Amino acid sequence: MRHGNPVAPSAPTQAISAAAGVARKRRGRGFTIVELLAVVALLAVYLIISAQLFTRNMRISRQVTQSQQTILKFDALVELLRRDVWNAQSIKVADPAHVLLVQAPDRAITWAAESAGTVRRVTEQAGEQRNYAGVPTMTFVVAGPVLRVQVSEGGNGGGQKQEIMLISQVMLAGGQR
Repeated sequence: MRHGNPVAPSAPTQAISAAAGVARKRRGRGFTIVELLAVVALLAVYLIISAQLFTRNMRISRQVTQSQQTILKFDALVELLRRDVWNAQSIKVADPAHVLLVQAPDRAITWAAESAGTVRRVTEQAGEQRNYAGVPTMTFVVAGPVLRVQVSEGGNGGGQKQEIMLISQVMLAGGQR
């Protein structure tokens, strides 16, 4: 063992020690204002994008719900119209927006398609009336025992058009016309 003066550290060892000391001093001071501003800017961008995505998702969710409700209403309307036509002894179309279905001498049902996307069903003897709002625009055409319902999804006759054919079993079996 040696006694006396310790050996002086070499130059590379002094440089490493100096760098570690500076790093220790820097870590002790915290973050610079530039680093904090960069983090705040990144968080702001993230929050803006997140808010836009959330808003868009909520709008799409609302639209999907409204579309589903419209489809359910329209399905219920077509099912009831199908039953009415199925039992009709006579089908008369006064104009493309109105159809009269006579099911018996004392029972007639009128369907009226209004341009505003509302369809009205009126049972004349019972005075019962049902309104279906927010459904596609409909027009009626009769061809023998067949009622053709032309559906326009775009309003005012524009947009996608489809046709539903409904048949009267009573008229097919030779009932009144």
